[in-house]
Amino acid sequence: MKVTKLRPEEITTVLLAVLSVVLLRLSGIGFDYIPHLLLNDSYLIFLTLGTVFILSVSEIDISTFGIVSLSVLGALYINYELGSNDNLYTLIGLIISFSVILSLLNAFLVIRLNWDSILATIATLSLFSGLTLIIYNMTYLHSRPNAEHTGMIRPYEIPADLERLLEYNFLSIEINVFLIALIMILVSVFINRTKLGLKLMAVGQSSLSASYCSINVAAIKLTSFILAGLMYGVGGILYISDFDTTNPGYLAGDIVIPIMCAVLSGADINGGRLPIIFTIAGVVTYSSLTNIVNVLIPGNNADAYSAFFGSFLIVYLFVRYKTSQRR
Repeated sequence: MKVTKLRPEEITTVLLAVLSVVLLRLSGIGFDYIPHLLLNDSYLIFLTLGTVFILSVSEIDISTFGIVSLSVLGALYINYELGSNDNLYTLIGLIISFSVILSLLNAFLVIRLNWDSILATIATLSLFSGLTLIIYNMTYLHSRPNAEHTGMIRPYEIPADLERLLEYNFLSIEINVFLIALIMILVSVFINRTKLGLKLMAVGQSSLSASYCSINVAAIKLTSFILAGLMYGVGGILYISDFDTTNPGYLAGDIVIPIMCAVLSGADINGGRLPIIFTIAGVVTYSSLTNIVNVLIPGNNADAYSAFFGSFLIVYLFVRYKTSQRR
């Protein structure tokens, strides 16, 4: 049986995840909390996966939370206007469809217009976030009587069926675990066992060489944006369920977190790397460090977060690049 050796950046990613968990334990939190911690941030695994797809083709997406917030708010409102509040699958389909469409807008700016991806997605982040706030402020008070119960139905209530679905347990295992495992398997098979997946890796390693091999670079990059949109949509669905809110103030999360988790997973801004399984290690590291800061510095600790994560990232990147240079 062929054994695949781990690359230096993958070893560094795993060791950092183990170190963060050990530090979490030393801060007074038991190892039995780790699965709960990961489930709470399951949405972040999918946002990180989407970011990894973009990074794999040497592009970068700053607009992740803008896509999530506008997709979720837009889908909830249209679902409300259609009178489909009880139709769970319509809502899920709308969120994922909107996420893909908004990601395709980024793809159009980057691939068709040849804009720098950082500048393009900074612009679309502002656009998407602004539209989310406009829609929310104009429609939040728009509500209608509930036919079954007294009171009013507001446009942005999270459907009870969605909460029940994501709280469903099978063999004492939450559905999020099955969803993560399924997506990881499907994506891994796609990357490693299909021609399209291999072309995606080839474009990331060298778009010029890929074009000489008759690979349509633009089409492959477009595929990466579509896959990212799909992951953002799933992440958005899990986000509103996990945090029980559709307030755009909460949906507009820290823009650097998915990128930071992708880097901690072993992704590279120069492309060519798709650390699918290792995104779990990256998110575990982030979640562990977040909880360590909460324990050590309770209260309003935004400055502590920045300093703590910045220090960890510097150490991680130093070790990662040092080990890579020895190859």
